[in-house]
Amino acid sequence: MFVMGGAVGVNLITFYLIMHKMSGPIAAPALCMPKKTKIDTKLIVGAAIFGLGWGLAGFCPGPGMIDFFIITHVIVWI
Repeated sequence: MFVMGGAVGVNLITFYLIMHKMSGPIAAPALCMPKKTKIDTKLIVGAAIFGLGWGLAGFCPGPGMIDFFIITHVIVWI
């Protein structure tokens, strides 16, 4: 909970500074923001599947994909 709170706090500050105070990105020609802002059924279903999979398996997706290649963890994935 504290890690998440710290990450959200830092993100709130840096996102505000990047979006409102900087003239543009440092290492890119332009800041690419998504054009689509509507929350639709596909987004909600995808997020629900992602959350259920993460919650049921107990794995963060990144390390979980690495663990997939370790033979003892393949059984958990199957």
